[in-house]
Amino acid sequence: MVALIKHADGPTDVVLRFDVGPGDFGICELCGGWGFFTPGPEFTLYGDGTVIFRDLRGESPTAEGPISRDRPFRIGQLTEPDIQSLLQAVSDVGLAAARERYDVRTDTDDPSHSVFTIRAGGIDKRVEVFGPGGPFAALADQLLQFDPDDRLSTTVWAPDRYWGLLIEISPWIAVGVLDDVPAEDRLAWPWPGTDPWSEPWVGDQRVMSGDEAAVLGRLDDGGVVRHAFLVGPNGRTIYSYSQWPLLPDEMD
Repeated sequence: MVALIKHADGPTDVVLRFDVGPGDFGICELCGGWGFFTPGPEFTLYGDGTVIFRDLRGESPTAEGPISRDRPFRIGQLTEPDIQSLLQAVSDVGLAAARERYDVRTDTDDPSHSVFTIRAGGIDKRVEVFGPGGPFAALADQLLQFDPDDRLSTTVWAPDRYWGLLIEISPWIAVGVLDDVPAEDRLAWPWPGTDPWSEPWVGDQRVMSGDEAAVLGRLDDGGVVRHAFLVGPNGRTIYSYSQWPLLPDEMD
């Protein structure tokens, strides 16, 4: 009889997590434009069997006028045997004995960066991989294409709060790193009474209520916005805005 791998069992206890590019969405001066849009973590398993993930198969949704959307997160429920099977797969690839950091870049400009988190079987570890591939590439692919046969019953994850990421891009347009945004692709500032860079913005990121997110987000499809170009309340400054849902362990 195979011994069970022990793990916490709470609905906000992270047991296994995979995050591609924790930097989320930003400007890449070296590549002459936008970097990767990676709203994550892309896969999270919680102690009660809840699993929330983005299905990265197929093409991303196309832009709808000035708003570019992206794949939603989905939520499902694993049984304990399912959890044990997944944790055993993690154990089999040696993540428990892994170093905390791997750098497999062959080009110093390669922005690839992924993070595995495992909290089970007496292991509490965060493993970072810089560069494409690496020793856990097969596990990464498995988590990025979770439930490839669509056997798991899932629904769109659309909670009552979202992350909003706001980047002022006018300076980048001025120096030629980004192309100017045509007038037809600009939206007026959509949140009266909430100014850019003022509270409750924290740096360039803010927790948005469901009502605020719904202004741009189309929450029935998950509310994920790759980017929308907004003109600030002053009528001149241009921002890029991105949005994705908070996860259960982020709600506090």
